[in-house]
Amino acid sequence: MIKVVLIEDHALFREGLKKLLTETGKIEIVAEFAQPTHDSFSAFVEQNQVDIVLCDVNLPEMNGIEFSRWIHEAYPLLRVALLSMHKEEMYVLQALENNLDGYFHKDILRHEPLSGLEKMRQGEKYYCQSVQNVIAYFYIAHGHRKAQTPAALLTPREREVIRHISKGFSNREIAEKLGISHRTVDNHRNNIFRKCSLKNTADLVRFAFENGLQA
Repeated sequence: MIKVVLIEDHALFREGLKKLLTETGKIEIVAEFAQPTHDSFSAFVEQNQVDIVLCDVNLPEMNGIEFSRWIHEAYPLLRVALLSMHKEEMYVLQALENNLDGYFHKDILRHEPLSGLEKMRQGEKYYCQSVQNVIAYFYIAHGHRKAQTPAALLTPREREVIRHISKGFSNREIAEKLGISHRTVDNHRNNIFRKCSLKNTADLVRFAFENGLQA
């Protein structure tokens, strides 16, 4: 059971999302906050098991991105994702830059929340498909700088692995698709991080978009 804290001030949307998530039988909403404070959030998570926090970008008295960043820094074992009605570059790129674990647009398809939360619990980043399209468009339209030398060091298999990671597939799924072992995927992933001087999956996704490796 994935234990989720939901931070969302719009009661109607919160109730709808809660129903959507819990009807799967695999997710439990362990707490709901409409207007959280650092103290009220800390008091709960320090006394209860929590796997993932879903936080709205627009909260009444605070910036949801900043609050999510604080959660990520204060409780590094928690996975933190944004909920938003926005797909503008400024919001999506802030999520990437703050190393948040996910981004769910509020028009997401019914299957996306469960699959996304499962990937996050496994340690993967999950940015919903519509948001991935925004990221891709940004780097194409703005001609973002290209790290050509590291990309040239990648083997064909490493390029395959980075392409699948950028699409949100877990290591286990990549292993099945490529017909290789989970351990081999781990090795390729570590080699990619080392060759390209990447620190995390968000860096890898950004690198893939910058170098045209996501297609």
